[in-house]
Amino acid sequence: MAIYGNSTGTLTQASLLHPENLREIRQGLIGWPRRISSRYFYDDRGSELFREITELDEYYLTGCEFEILNSNARRIADHVLGRTEAGKAAGPTDARTISILEAGPGDGSKAQIIAREFASLSDSVSYGAIDISPEALSIALLKISEDPGLPTYSVVGDTLHSLRDLTNQSTGRRLFLFLGSNIGNYTYDGAVQLLTVIRRALEPGDFILIGFDLEKPAEVLIPAYSDSRGVTREFNLNLLRRMNRELGANFDISAFEHEAHYNAEAGAMQSFLVSQCQQRVTIEAMNLDLLFEQEEAIHTENSHKFTLHGIERMAAESGFAPVEHLSDLRKYFATSLWQVPVG
Repeated sequence: MAIYGNSTGTLTQASLLHPENLREIRQGLIGWPRRISSRYFYDDRGSELFREITELDEYYLTGCEFEILNSNARRIADHVLGRTEAGKAAGPTDARTISILEAGPGDGSKAQIIAREFASLSDSVSYGAIDISPEALSIALLKISEDPGLPTYSVVGDTLHSLRDLTNQSTGRRLFLFLGSNIGNYTYDGAVQLLTVIRRALEPGDFILIGFDLEKPAEVLIPAYSDSRGVTREFNLNLLRRMNRELGANFDISAFEHEAHYNAEAGAMQSFLVSQCQQRVTIEAMNLDLLFEQEEAIHTENSHKFTLHGIERMAAESGFAPVEHLSDLRKYFATSLWQVPVG
């Protein structure tokens, strides 16, 4: 699930009232099929619900990634610190000074695993995070600050537009974390565009650690996106509550239902909000009047699944060099370490 927004200000791009967002939402709702970008899931309530999702038994992704990080933190550090051939190829950069940067940090637990490993090996380690939710950033930085002496900083914004504000505060060799399979919410071209922006904000020899949910049977995938407790349902419906609050819409939340399907052709889990009856919805901020037929859906999310071949292709097209693909024991998930080429 993707992380978006813009830098500071009263109306950031995280706000639905930002003119660009109003245009995008309007175009999605009057088009066919109707759609709203998953970028708008993440108000403070949405971030809170997503943290609950990551703790669900059905949502295997988080457990797999923790397994990978706990088992491979030293190996990742060895690459970044120049203790492997990939690290040595990074050149004379002072790898004893490490900046760990993260987009969409969640509660900071994953970064903490990495930061603790580097702190045991390096002279100087700092941590910086970027997220559209100030509350989410506060939670992550509080987690990281459990380890005294680790400098932290943050930027309220999105990776695409505000990354430079984060990297400008960093020193030494950088390790950029983009975990949790957030990349799966983008189209292929959108993912390459974002990763190219990240690569350009880094220096030759810097690294990115990025999470990919691997292809697997639908019977494993579907429960992760439509859980038995209904948390994913509330996460999806919160989008309508947000539009009611921020845009003066009058969505009847009880008249929509969350559905999740696996689209084998697209290689993606897809989420929808489905109208349970014929109904009319008005959105004051857009001066928009919409008629929904019974069973008509709003497409809210794609979560693409990957192969190792597809991961390497994406790395190459965005200008990175793959270093190593790390996986959990079940091969459900891959955490892939890439490097900005030197020379």
